Amino acid sequence: MELRQLRHFVELANSLNFRIAAEACHIAQPALSISIKKLEAEIGTRLFDRRTREVTLTAAGENALSAAQAALDAANETAALARSVMKGESGFLTIGIVASAAYQLLPRVLPAFRAAYPKVKLDFVESTTEEIVEAVLERRFNLGIVRSPLAFSSSCKIRQVERDELVAILPPRHRLSKRRNIGLQELAQDEFVIYSATKAPALHAVVTLACQSAGFVPRIAQEAIQLQTIASFVRAGIGVALVPLNSIDWIGHRLKVCRLNHLSPKMIEVGLSVVTADRVQPLLVNRLLSFLTGDRISTDQRQARIARDLASTPR
Repeated sequence: MELRQLRHFVELANSLNFRIAAEACHIAQPALSISIKKLEAEIGTRLFDRRTREVTLTAAGENALSAAQAALDAANETAALARSVMKGESGFLTIGIVASAAYQLLPRVLPAFRAAYPKVKLDFVESTTEEIVEAVLERRFNLGIVRSPLAFSSSCKIRQVERDELVAILPPRHRLSKRRNIGLQELAQDEFVIYSATKAPALHAVVTLACQSAGFVPRIAQEAIQLQTIASFVRAGIGVALVPLNSIDWIGHRLKVCRLNHLSPKMIEVGLSVVTADRVQPLLVNRLLSFLTGDRISTDQRQARIARDLASTPR
């Protein structure tokens, strides 16, 4: 049984006229008659009663009509879905993300993407940078949003989508809490709450290198993975910390935030990057990438606004 035969059956069942049905199917009337006879032979029963001036459905034909129409509808829907996927207008993407991607980047990007491509389903899986990169290379994730710079070598293609820098957060009664800007070397005698070397190696490395460039090795009192945990430890007076500037809206207002002076911007620059396994991506992946990379300008503008707020408003 072929879809072509089902189309011929449905057209004839709806019109009950061989000439009209043949024209609708764009075939000759004898060809339509042969197609219907072959379908009936394959099914094993007559679908139509043919008289000299009249064509009617048999009981079997009446019962088969709805199923035949449903089969044609399903075939049309499958074809339309396939075309939609090929055009990058629908489909399914699995995306690995670090927790900080949910702070600012995704809330800015996703509403516009969902409005443009409502048929695309996105499944986000939170994990660490190293685990995300591994999953992308193994094709378990279509792409990943990770902390950069990476603390390890990788064959992934990397595109930065959010540029950031480190700032210091201090306990409320810290000796430098009334300052808006400090030199990192002024924290040389403090204990640090720092990102985990195993679960957040990029941020751990950047913080360590920044301290070393300021002339000291940080005295680590506590390691943590999540920003909220680090902020809680700082609030409890366990130590000071260096965190990304774009995340300060998420740590509350009971901590003092200070910009860092006298360090090379490259030394304390961190950010978020998209990683993909191949240079040539499916169209649907490229659709999402265009939204993520296109948001870079608004990201930089927001960071400039945060910096201005820090300089003008006490926290």
